[in-house]
Amino acid sequence: MIVEWNETVNELEQNTGEEKGMILRMYDVKNMFTALPRDQILKAVDELFEMTKGKKWGRNNDKRLVVVPKLKADRSRLMRIVTSRATVDPEIHFAFTFKQIREVLVWDMEHVYFMVGDTVLKQVNGLPMGSPPSPVLANLTCGLGYEMEYINRLETAEGERIWGIRSMDDVVIASTYKVGDDESQERAVKRLSELKYHDSMVLERTDDDTAEWQRYLEGEIGISEYRMTLRFFNVNSVSLLENGTCIKQRAQSGASYIPMSYRRSYIYGALNRMKGYGLEPAQMQLLAGRHLIMELKAEGWSGLKKIILGAGEHILDGGVREILAEEAGRKTITE
Repeated sequence: MIVEWNETVNELEQNTGEEKGMILRMYDVKNMFTALPRDQILKAVDELFEMTKGKKWGRNNDKRLVVVPKLKADRSRLMRIVTSRATVDPEIHFAFTFKQIREVLVWDMEHVYFMVGDTVLKQVNGLPMGSPPSPVLANLTCGLGYEMEYINRLETAEGERIWGIRSMDDVVIASTYKVGDDESQERAVKRLSELKYHDSMVLERTDDDTAEWQRYLEGEIGISEYRMTLRFFNVNSVSLLENGTCIKQRAQSGASYIPMSYRRSYIYGALNRMKGYGLEPAQMQLLAGRHLIMELKAEGWSGLKKIILGAGEHILDGGVREILAEEAGRKTITE
């Protein structure tokens, strides 16, 4: 997404003939689950149901119920779908209408109890912590409600562009501005400050108001030459400093007992994630991949060269694969 965002800014520069800069803001939504008003949660649920009612489902454009399979122990028989049109079988499925789903969600929110010492308390606002629907409802309410209102208020934003992403309660948002134009930069700052949720949901700034690297989830985001970039940081696998060196070898050993299939999934997953953590995916894979190999070899992992060579083009750039495979086959790795 960051690569696509930078490409959008490049296109904006070409279309306007103006050099575009970028301002970044990061927030943490405090008390997200417990602060969401329940009337807003149900409003978002109702809007989603209305949107869904207008959709056509299935190859035959049939509107269907929400079907949940029963546990095998509760089924009188198993089902095997032999046609392109699945049907609800009461011996195998539970079928829920949208109205019934709404009733279940309301019941879940209205029956939240916990103990403090010997006192039983009831939660009367927000979502129950630990309940399976709660993360979905929190995202739905923030997205369909407050964030959609924010987007609609911005409209064209005077020719500038806004980009943002939220992972539960962690928000990153950026705005372009015309380089050298103080008024344009002030407008960008103002637009970023207009993101609001409910009054009880405080947005706490987590960036340091600079273009330097800012921590976000398992990565770090920064502004370099007026463009956004991201680098990989995960203390459980590969940790990189700005100069490209390892912070500390923290890869779990497991050299003697982790199956080859698990090792392959671990390495392919790490390599695949690295593609999105920089403006040049191949260069990022090469840099971080080298350090990944160093850490794993230091922990005694074997079969690394075979695993690297087995990575498909959708996982690892071909040229990078050959370089990493060669280094994985060496007894020692030299820079």
